[in-house]
Amino acid sequence: MGNWNEDLELNNIQSANYNAKKTGEKLPFAKTLGKYVQSYKQVPWTHSSDGLLKWGSEVMIQNAQTEGWMVMDIGDRVPNVEEAY
Repeated sequence: MGNWNEDLELNNIQSANYNAKKTGEKLPFAKTLGKYVQSYKQVPWTHSSDGLLKWGSEVMIQNAQTEGWMVMDIGDRVPNVEEAY
């Protein structure tokens, strides 16, 4: 038959954990949404007086032949590279 009170308590704990993750924006959907909100945010163009790219520069790269834009996932991490900021 089982212990109905134990099942009820387990359900309450799972519900509380879910609500805590939802409130703290720790659910996978919230993380994905936050990533896309950040990536579609308008930022000022980066300008360097010496004409060189610096770590953290905001750039758009277009292929001259295909007129396609380079796209990358901002969530991808490069091994052995630390964030500068």
